[in-house]
Amino acid sequence: MELEEIVVQNMTAQETPLPALQLLYSKELEEIVAQSRTAQETKPDAARIMVKKMQDSFESYCSMKV
Repeated sequence: MELEEIVVQNMTAQETPLPALQLLYSKELEEIVAQSRTAQETKPDAARIMVKKMQDSFESYCSMKV
């Protein structure tokens, strides 16, 4: 689920964006960990990728016009 979809659903449900971001990041982290295991990356690499994805998602969220 994309961040925009989560935010729209939360607005519809009148929830705050924070749970949506937490949900997004937990799903992203699960995917990254799975990919890291498959690619046999080190844990620091997975953490670095997760931080970058979180930054990108947050910047995208902040730039959305609601």
